[in-house]
Amino acid sequence: MKRIILILSLLLALSMLFGERSSKIKTSLNLGLLNGASLGLELGSPEGKNREHYLNINGYYDKIVWFAGANYEIRTHTKKGNLYHLLAAGVDYGEMYVPLFSLFEPDNSDEIKRMLIPHLVVGIGYRFNIGNNSHMFIEWDMGVKPSLSNINLGVTF
Repeated sequence: MKRIILILSLLLALSMLFGERSSKIKTSLNLGLLNGASLGLELGSPEGKNREHYLNINGYYDKIVWFAGANYEIRTHTKKGNLYHLLAAGVDYGEMYVPLFSLFEPDNSDEIKRMLIPHLVVGIGYRFNIGNNSHMFIEWDMGVKPSLSNINLGVTF
């Protein structure tokens, strides 16, 4: 658990380096095969109001597996602005506890596997206005990441 906190702290510090030009913060609960959470900082919208760029840190945790990572996300909104699609790319690091049951080893040794995997995601989402420049959103994404598919519930402010 200490490693998770250390990695998320380092990723948050890295995100804060880019946060000087940030205008929005995004938080979400990620519900899927592995549950987790993410925190994102908007890096501006160079293409105008219909596209947002975020630098996200995320973490997933279960009893036998945990992952933490960073990714760059682009949200492209429709003309009305509430429906959007997203693309994200980054990297995740984690550990998985793998019990090895072998007839040839009387101690039934266990192993922890460390891995670095890509975070490549596509998805769709919808946002609701809840205040001045604040939104609540629900999105569905899928791709190569610790949790193959998620439903994310969150807020941008």
